[in-house]
Amino acid sequence: MFSYLEAFGAKELIVILDCCYAAQSKENQGDADSLISKSLPQEKSDLETENGIYYLFAAGKDNVAKFNPKEPQKPTYFTEALLNTIGKGTEPGRDYVTIGEIYIQMCKEIADLKRTEDAGIPEPRPVLQGNVNGFLFCKNIKFKNQEDGDWADLREKPSRGKWLAFKKKYPVTRFEKGMDELISRMIKGEMALKTLEEKKDIDLAIEIKTVYKDIPYIRDGAERFINDLAANPISDDKNIESAAFNYTPLFKDFSNASFVDAAPASPGKESELKQIDSGSFSTKSGATART
Repeated sequence: MFSYLEAFGAKELIVILDCCYAAQSKENQGDADSLISKSLPQEKSDLETENGIYYLFAAGKDNVAKFNPKEPQKPTYFTEALLNTIGKGTEPGRDYVTIGEIYIQMCKEIADLKRTEDAGIPEPRPVLQGNVNGFLFCKNIKFKNQEDGDWADLREKPSRGKWLAFKKKYPVTRFEKGMDELISRMIKGEMALKTLEEKKDIDLAIEIKTVYKDIPYIRDGAERFINDLAANPISDDKNIESAAFNYTPLFKDFSNASFVDAAPASPGKESELKQIDSGSFSTKSGATART
């Protein structure tokens, strides 16, 4: 590894070693600073610019890195502190976390582990060559940038117009998979609404409302169909009355019964009325039957 570092020649290099006696050099000289000078290319040994190398060691040259022997599947305390630091992030307004901030927060994490786990956990040791504290180390998990906000807005109230605007603004985005899934569901939802308009199927409307509940304009289209169907089956009162008294009975047991309208019965109709059993609805001549 050290020979690789010697030939690497990177302008910005961060090396983290989680092992016992991490600060020792490859010759076991016990001098972390000599490790730095031997690891850098010769022409980079005396850095005068902002470029350089940042070493972060789990332990000093005389210390062992520790872990919890009762939980051998867990990482060392050093790695646990590092992962906790990355997972918590720093200030919400900052896009990235620097290696200097990582070290400061790791010291706090190690201090907590000393109180709760093992007082003998060694302190992490940084060794800096050059002006390297500001090297960017990782994305700040607490940071919410404009792209995050625009994506959240698109997902809250998606539409084709907003989808196209997001695509134009962020041609390369980490939300690419979500974008593909969203446009696919919007198109399928619109096709389902067209099918609903043709078939007038209440069950289909309920299914669309459920499946596309996270896409408001699709869900609301199905909801309007259901509400319209429930509120306006027949809008005219006279039509309702006419439908009630001229309706063909659905039950076969009453197939020979009839509903008689308000007009006076003709001689032929009188003979038909005599055949109606006691369970039928009938009217007197000139009267309207009401159920």
